[in-house]
Amino acid sequence: MLHQTLQYGYSINVSADGTAFGTIPTGYGPVSYEAVMIVDDSILTEKFGGTSNAFRYARPSANGRLFFLPGGKVFNAVLKDMSPAWLDGSETFPTVDPRYFIAVRFVSQSRDKFITRVDICTASDLRIVHGMTDLHELAPDGNSNSIHHRSRQLSSGQTKIHYVPWANLIANTSYDSKRVHVRKYDFLGRLGESGEDYLFVESLPPLIAFKGKQLSYQIQCKTNSENIEFNLSEGPDGLRVSESGLVTWTPSKGMPEGFVSVVINVKGGTGDETFHTFDLLVIPKRTTRRR
Repeated sequence: MLHQTLQYGYSINVSADGTAFGTIPTGYGPVSYEAVMIVDDSILTEKFGGTSNAFRYARPSANGRLFFLPGGKVFNAVLKDMSPAWLDGSETFPTVDPRYFIAVRFVSQSRDKFITRVDICTASDLRIVHGMTDLHELAPDGNSNSIHHRSRQLSSGQTKIHYVPWANLIANTSYDSKRVHVRKYDFLGRLGESGEDYLFVESLPPLIAFKGKQLSYQIQCKTNSENIEFNLSEGPDGLRVSESGLVTWTPSKGMPEGFVSVVINVKGGTGDETFHTFDLLVIPKRTTRRR
């Protein structure tokens, strides 16, 4: 992910696949963010959100599906605010795998001792699947000034954290940018070693449903359960989910445009369960604006 920022100019972040850009002016404000996305042979540009914060960025996920903003704000590629309450105050970083992102926060252990917690989160449901707290070199010194300073360093991109799921590696720079720390980190292995049941959705649901065209989406999960059961809890008329987790739907041509919500209950054989929730933007056809 490329990041460029100037005191007076633009903060520009690019997705790993080069198809999405998150930009915002720096040095003055308040201003809005702008998403620039390459779709087929067209370039789409849309403004979204806004801030008066001194540090501004919009980090796209690896495939441009999500945009991560300061303070734990998250927008998706159709620029809908998806920010969950639990992310408030966190610093978020995309990973090279678009199915995951990481959230970083400082956690108090005592009056003058803090640790840095890094949570591995799903991009599908914006949920924590595993957390680690042994990044001791990123812990604040133990006072409010240190916490504020460390937060600013994380926000401004001076300190970087990267997680590579398929290599089971997490790497980060130190606050002084003089060292790179590399650790082995296999969160699925740790989940298995814990002996506890786990179940979460790993696949990325569609964002758009075109009128008159069938939508097909296969839900994929990670679990230690032998059997998984899928049931539709909420959804538009005609939407179906099969026993294997295949979601199908063809929006009628006369259906109003806008967002519809889908909630699917996913239950494991051990009794563990989760709710896979997502919104679909119903539109008549792909609409693009060229620049």
